[in-house]
Amino acid sequence: MTNRDRAMDCLNWIESATWLNGGVAAWLTVPLKEKGPPYPEVTGYLIPTLLRWGRDELAHQYANWLVKVQDKQGFWLGPDKQIHNFDTAMCLQGLRCIPGSKKIGKAIERAKGYLLEQIGPNGTMIMQPDTEYTPFYCVLANAYVGKSPKKWIESLSVNTWPWNKPERMHHILYGLEGMRILGEDVDKWLKQIKALPQPLKFWYGENWRTYMIDPRVDICANAQAAILLKDRSYLAVVEAEQQLDGGILEHPGAMRCTSWTAKYYLDAMHMCRTGQM
Repeated sequence: MTNRDRAMDCLNWIESATWLNGGVAAWLTVPLKEKGPPYPEVTGYLIPTLLRWGRDELAHQYANWLVKVQDKQGFWLGPDKQIHNFDTAMCLQGLRCIPGSKKIGKAIERAKGYLLEQIGPNGTMIMQPDTEYTPFYCVLANAYVGKSPKKWIESLSVNTWPWNKPERMHHILYGLEGMRILGEDVDKWLKQIKALPQPLKFWYGENWRTYMIDPRVDICANAQAAILLKDRSYLAVVEAEQQLDGGILEHPGAMRCTSWTAKYYLDAMHMCRTGQM
């Protein structure tokens, strides 16, 4: 199977995982293909992916659905019906890829206004309203509203992350993507990741030790690493878990294919297709 065939199958899976006139489902179960709840966050960050692959109609459907389900205060809810500021930032960034609509423009302004109010005292985005928790992955949310938490970033250590519990590699890579957008040097962090055995696992703690409570392979993180490191070797484990219908498992042995694994695989494939990897 060619790279293009794999990408086309993955795009077709996304269409099958899309709710009628709505957004993308969080997952489809294997083998029954039962749809998970519609997921605003992934719907948002799939918009630029779909546009890159020429699926403009679906991208516009996603944008229109996001406008429809946005709260009047400017945020979007997660599948758990809770406010997640990171999710709102991903929806914001997706809508920015669809110019020319007054409704979308107003939704963008509401979302940005809401998010700017969510900047914590250390300069980075808080995870949820009325909390003080500022996880590293929210640096990407900072980047999307153009507010760098520079002093907070400068406090990071190469070996010991600024949290008191292990963190998902998927989220670590979100944060590094945000740092790169903000013009920060991420090479020292990427060297730490490149030194880890492949494939990358779900959870890491201090000094990049695998967190043994959940040592499964994180399929999405491997696609993200391929993108940030421009190293196609990380995609071997991703492609090994692509199903016949084009979906990609959340982890080896999982009973569902997830929309976020599909998103990052397609982004990586686009980089391969355009000679960036």
